[in-house]
Amino acid sequence: MPKLIALGLVAVAGVVAYALGLAMLTRLVAGGAAKEKARRAESDLRAAKRQAEIMVERRSVEDVSQDLDHGRF
Repeated sequence: MPKLIALGLVAVAGVVAYALGLAMLTRLVAGGAAKEKARRAESDLRAAKRQAEIMVERRSVEDVSQDLDHGRF
């Protein structure tokens, strides 16, 4: 009988350890996904800023070109 109780306690401890391990793994995966989303958002922001800079430069060149065409210089 004491062996059966000991075996039951070992089984319960194994189930608890498995559940804790699964929970930790789930948290690690979720944390990695959140980091990846943040990294991609930061990359998208840098790309958008660079695109805005390019558009401003292009607009500036077009304005100068129009000024030259209209004889404003």
